[in-house]
Amino acid sequence: MDPRALGRIEALVAADDPGIHVALDELRVWRTPLSPAGLAGVTVPVLVVTGARSPAAMHRIGENVARVTSGRHHVQRAAGHAAHLVGRPFRDVLCAHVADAEARRAWRDPVELVPHDPSWARRYAHERVVIAEVLGDASVEIAHIGSTAVAGLAAKPVIDLMVGVTDAAATRPAAERLRAAGYAHRDHPDGDNTGAHVFALRRADGRRLAHAHVVVHGDTWWNEHLAFRDLLRDDPELRRRYEEHKRALTGRHHGDREAYTDAKTGFVTAALHAGRADR
Repeated sequence: MDPRALGRIEALVAADDPGIHVALDELRVWRTPLSPAGLAGVTVPVLVVTGARSPAAMHRIGENVARVTSGRHHVQRAAGHAAHLVGRPFRDVLCAHVADAEARRAWRDPVELVPHDPSWARRYAHERVVIAEVLGDASVEIAHIGSTAVAGLAAKPVIDLMVGVTDAAATRPAAERLRAAGYAHRDHPDGDNTGAHVFALRRADGRRLAHAHVVVHGDTWWNEHLAFRDLLRDDPELRRRYEEHKRALTGRHHGDREAYTDAKTGFVTAALHAGRADR
């Protein structure tokens, strides 16, 4: 949370806002260390949760606290005053909030290439099981794409998964459900969340762990990414040239992951065109 929020809290206290006073009185009763000064030191955006069965006054308090802390107010369904005690529904909301906060800081992580790691296949298998459990019948197929799916190819140590859904209308709802698995999505700085492609990101401990590309199963994006992956798997010379190309781009775009990705497009397009010509 922005430390400057402390001044806004104090301004409401000074203005005798009844909701803020009630919240502060309850904090004192509970002997919690979360005072306005303590809140100012929180390093992630504030999430204020009230229960749907709570009195209207509690919702106003939640709205006020979220507003002055530049946080978010969430009304938890099927919950009363102790909204955090409802179990998994609250946990899912909290996990999604933390994932969103991580993603907001992460869209332009530096580019790092490392030698191929055989454990990437196991990491993909784990992510696939988690995503399949969360989405159930909402996904048609989940595939491992990108350089981590190609043995012997250096890559960014981030697992790329392609989640195929039935149609464009299903992409964003599926991405929303992935929040329960720690994947966050938001409007991508370069417009990647458009139409039938929603990009979601999972991070932990400050590291990017996995990307989930939610797309229409069998559309052009789906087919071309599988085709390029298979070309790299089958052609050692193409793998060598692609790795050289990526290392050159890493030097030019180390601090801009999106520019690095965009700069690979020409190579990928040429390889796909050559692959089609050979068939």
